[in-house]
Order: sequence, then structure tokens, then C-alpha cells
Amino acid sequence: MKISKTYDWRGEDFRYDATCEHCGYMITNKEGKDDFHLYNQVIPSMVCPNCNRSSSLQPTDEPLPPIAPEHDPNITI
Repeated sequence: MKISKTYDWRGEDFRYDATCEHCGYMITNKEGKDDFHLYNQVIPSMVCPNCNRSSSLQPTDEPLPPIAPEHDPNITI
């Protein structure tokens, strides 16, 4: 899963929509906290309820890049 949209920012807390990169299924209105753990552990390991796959289960030779919402000016990578 990948974050496709963020909204309702209140400090570090926000709500987001996530989209499965395999089948396109969208999960909406999830709660999250703006931190490294959410972007690099929780979101990639979310299992899609439609196709039962996750980003972290993909075979890869290199680590996944950090994932963060693009519109938040407070996030620096």
C-alpha cells in the first residue's frame, strides 16, 4: 500500500487514503501519525484486503525508499 492522499492535519496526527500498487484498491480515512515508523514500517506492510499483497512482500535487492506525504512542508528527508 502507498499513501495517495493526506488530510485533516492536526499537529503530527492526520488522516490518509492508501492505494494498493498491485490491484488499485483504495482504503480511505485511516488515522496516522507523522513519523518514520508509519511511513517506513506500517504503510509498506499493510496487506490489501482485496488481493492480500503488501509492498514489503515484494522481492527486492535494495531497501524501500522512505515514504512521506509530498505536500507537508515540515517533512524533510
